[in-house]
Amino acid sequence: MKTAIVTDSNSGITQAEAQKMNVFVLPMPVIIEGQAYYEGIDLLPDQFFRALTERQAVSTSQPSPGDVTALWDKVLAEYEELVYIPMSSGLSASCATAQMLAEDYEGRVFVVDNHRISISQKSSAWDAVALREAGCTVTADSGGIRALCRERLRAVGPVQTAPYPGFPTDAQAVLMAALLLINIPLWIWLIDWVWIPILITVASAVFYLLIVNFYRSPHRNFTGDREDVVVASADGRVVALEEVYEPEYLKCRCIQLSVFMSPTNVHANWFPVDGEVIFYKHHPGRFMAAYLPKSSTENERSTVVIRTLGGQLVLMRQVAGAMARRVVTYARPGDEASIEDHMGFIKLGSRVDLYLPLDTTIKVNLGDKTVGGITEVGRLSHADDKPAN
Repeated sequence: MKTAIVTDSNSGITQAEAQKMNVFVLPMPVIIEGQAYYEGIDLLPDQFFRALTERQAVSTSQPSPGDVTALWDKVLAEYEELVYIPMSSGLSASCATAQMLAEDYEGRVFVVDNHRISISQKSSAWDAVALREAGCTVTADSGGIRALCRERLRAVGPVQTAPYPGFPTDAQAVLMAALLLINIPLWIWLIDWVWIPILITVASAVFYLLIVNFYRSPHRNFTGDREDVVVASADGRVVALEEVYEPEYLKCRCIQLSVFMSPTNVHANWFPVDGEVIFYKHHPGRFMAAYLPKSSTENERSTVVIRTLGGQLVLMRQVAGAMARRVVTYARPGDEASIEDHMGFIKLGSRVDLYLPLDTTIKVNLGDKTVGGITEVGRLSHADDKPAN
């Protein structure tokens, strides 16, 4: 099925880039002195900045419904369906308008609201292109971009992107605005005591960078030998490595390998192995410190079981901590698991437990630092005996 990828010019994708990557870009209108111009068509960056420096009346507007449907109709004359990735619904009504318009296209138009703009919106468009070029059928729903792939993907990128679970682009804009509202008046009113606004501005910058650092969700590519590999599911430090009995699903003795994530670590979680998700369950619970052993069974947690390509079962458990009070799990039974894909996200300090077959060769030690999706923590055996369901 031929799928077109369509976005708007808020993504920063130029018409030249769009043509090269086989993407369609809807130009956003800019009103200058009452005259409508279209970004990248009859309005170039230098013209826009000249209008600003000359203090001309400049405003922006969402695309008209007619402009949106005209582009869709043109694209659908050549393609069977399209995925439309507009700017975040938190910053413009254009996304909601597009969702309403898509209802008239009988399932041929999928509108994505993944709460992104600018570079991150552009990244979403490139993700969709990569999936399409890999032979996937790309669609979208309230959970973000989805892809149904006929064959296994290798180093293409995630097969699903979701609205950012902890700190979406909209919240970044709000936080930045709040910090500016605090800092700008200080520089105006306390300029005679310049050290005060300097200290507060530095503190604000550090706070903002810490928040953005915590909620970042990097895409990573594992470059080693993927056969039977087990990679770290999280950034952090190994705090448990022991033989235990797993009572929830595997119901056998396993190697438990736990990684604790401090508030300074990335809190996105990766699949530890390639395979298929066969089990998922969320458990409400307490919020004890995540480094305590009993947090694995008493805290809020989510359990995911993956059947590897070799038939082994690997159980992964996301555990909330004293500060982390929300566990987000993307994986659902039937999903394809890839060590380069995000399987979830946990806010603030928390841990991830892996339960591996006893004959797994462990590659890390207690106290070792790990990088999610990159650090090889073990190698599964080729043994035919598998844990029973």
